[in-house]
Amino acid sequence: MKKTIRLTENELSAIIKENINIVLNENGGPVMAYHIKDYRPGEEGWNEIIAPNKKQIWDFLDNGYKRAGLDSFRGCDNHRSLFKNANLISIAYCADTWVAISVYTGYRGGFKCVGITATIDDEFRMAGVAAVHDIIKRDVGLYDELYWTECSGKIAELYEKYDGIKIPFEFAEQMVKPIIKKVDEFYFRRLELGTTDYDASPLRVVYGFNNKETYDAVYEKYSKYIDDAIAVIKNRRINEEVESPSFGRYSSVDCAESIVNLFVDIRWTEQIYEFPEEKLKLLEGNVNVLISFLSSRKCPEDKVQRIQQAIENGREILNTSIPMRLNRF
Repeated sequence: MKKTIRLTENELSAIIKENINIVLNENGGPVMAYHIKDYRPGEEGWNEIIAPNKKQIWDFLDNGYKRAGLDSFRGCDNHRSLFKNANLISIAYCADTWVAISVYTGYRGGFKCVGITATIDDEFRMAGVAAVHDIIKRDVGLYDELYWTECSGKIAELYEKYDGIKIPFEFAEQMVKPIIKKVDEFYFRRLELGTTDYDASPLRVVYGFNNKETYDAVYEKYSKYIDDAIAVIKNRRINEEVESPSFGRYSSVDCAESIVNLFVDIRWTEQIYEFPEEKLKLLEGNVNVLISFLSSRKCPEDKVQRIQQAIENGREILNTSIPMRLNRF
């Protein structure tokens, strides 16, 4: 008969931590368990963990950015300036080992993520990368203040993946340092230290998070744009029952087609993938008008292909757009 081994609560806890509490990374491989701890000035842990380890946190960020191919960490000039206005520092732990760190500082009316990286220690690297994903995924939902980040490359891809709001340059310009050069509606370049060539720097973009401030910025620009354009379309519209336009005016079907094509133009010229929810409902309603008209068999032969294309394009936007909702905040 096998002898029963009774474990103490501490022994059992240790076994669970080391062997059972495992998550999978995106490729399906095992990742050592980690947990994320937040530290804010004046709250528990700041004086005990952050204050004595400022240089070590700086070195962790610096090493991570160097591993990513940069010369050094450039979020701040030095470790003293990094912590001068620090608002939120998140550290991911595997047991007692740091595997990922992110730092937010007070900056231009909000809080900017000036640095986020995983450990360079190969033993804990997979856990650190997974923790970076978790931190970003969580942080895009911060809503009590204006949280945002300026980023490029792989980090920008993560903010895109986890529904950060890409801020148009006209708003982003007010948030980032002035030495920048606009590239397009969203992207810009900045002068790297010691250089005079903008093109030598990577494309950069600002992501705001899913909070009311960034919602308002995006909503104001594109909601008004859509409303103004639709007002022009409807001013040319004639009686609902008349299906053949005359004197340059629009029938109800022509109006619906124009509204759908307006969304198509915005999608492809502005690369917008997030619309106010009521605007998507407006698009859906006008796509349905076109579907009904086509199925009624009243559509002139020379218009069938055009209407079919508008329906297909409208459905594509509806299937690939993210609705902006105030209740997300």
